[in-house]
Amino acid sequence: MEKERISTRKVFEPAPNVFSNAISFGNLVFTTAKSGTDVSGKLARGIERQTKQSLENIKELLEEAGTDMEHVLKITIYLTTTRNFEKMNKVYSSYFKVPPARAIVLTNGWGARKRLIEIEAIAGMP
Repeated sequence: MEKERISTRKVFEPAPNVFSNAISFGNLVFTTAKSGTDVSGKLARGIERQTKQSLENIKELLEEAGTDMEHVLKITIYLTTTRNFEKMNKVYSSYFKVPPARAIVLTNGWGARKRLIEIEAIAGMP
């Protein structure tokens, strides 16, 4: 089995020489933690828009790999504050018929203070 880099022009890739947006290995796909940036690298405003954009980025990567959101097995969400939990969760829950296993990690943030969330996923192949 070999790992394969997954990339699409539909998702911003900030440092392609340092990490991959996603990797497939066997019947699994692993995404890097995706923030709420669009394909041009512009960060969405507010937790709802950032959550949606993060999940749309993951959706695009999974589709490029040959799978989809319904095959997500595990999600890890990195949040800067628990105050955003309800708003984030409302957007997040609209993406899954059967919610995957999930962990939430509180972080002190990243270089850009306006970045409120990052989400990573592990998915199986159909």
